[in-house]
Amino acid sequence: MPIKSSRIHADATYKLILEGMPVLIRDTTDLDRHFHPHGINICTNEAKPDFAIIFQALIESTERISERIKVDTLIFDGSDAIRNAFKELFGENVLLIMCWVHMRRNLVKNIHIANEEFHKDIMEDINTLQLACSKDVFEKAKDLF
Repeated sequence: MPIKSSRIHADATYKLILEGMPVLIRDTTDLDRHFHPHGINICTNEAKPDFAIIFQALIESTERISERIKVDTLIFDGSDAIRNAFKELFGENVLLIMCWVHMRRNLVKNIHIANEEFHKDIMEDINTLQLACSKDVFEKAKDLF
């Protein structure tokens, strides 16, 4: 039986434990946008080998329950460590999507680079772009942006 999603979410946060070590989280979402947690790990690093271990654990754990995992999309915070580990295990032909919340925070933090008169238009265009219903629509809207 195949796993219900081909999209994996991965992130690291430092806000869950007092020791200052990253908590690495991985999950999937299905076509109905339901969240399915697959693991939470605490380690001393946020490096490629750490994420490689948690992605490999996902593959092995789904195989143990007789499910097949076919992943084609990674939703993440833009971390090189996450991206590189993911591509190593799932191949180069995967879709990489930056998490909307992380992208929006970076935009708000750096919007001062653009002329102030364009700030509102930029935010509205980015918010509209996020609602694209397909990759083709996104690519066309991105080109217009």
